[in-house]
Amino acid sequence: MSTAQHPRTAVRSILLLIIFALVILLVRTGESDHDITAQTPPNLSVFQPPFGTGILPTEKIHAPTQGGVFTLSSGTEISIPDQAFVDALGQAVTDSVEVSIR
Repeated sequence: MSTAQHPRTAVRSILLLIIFALVILLVRTGESDHDITAQTPPNLSVFQPPFGTGILPTEKIHAPTQGGVFTLSSGTEISIPDQAFVDALGQAVTDSVEVSIR
């Protein structure tokens, strides 16, 4: 290869890389214009619940301020520490708290 053609090859390579990068950017910009919701069927949810579509039952317990260990009907034990609940101001709640667990 002669020395006169070598700079031309480098310039051509750089130009091809720039054109390639511009084409990639244009293709990506065109893809972002598509409406993603149009691809999802109307009655299908994107999130599939792990236990099926049925609603799991809710169990309520009354937790006193001193806390304790509570056993649910499923056998699950929940441990709530002493003064675990606070109000909007960050003060400890002095009454029992109803906790809903699903």
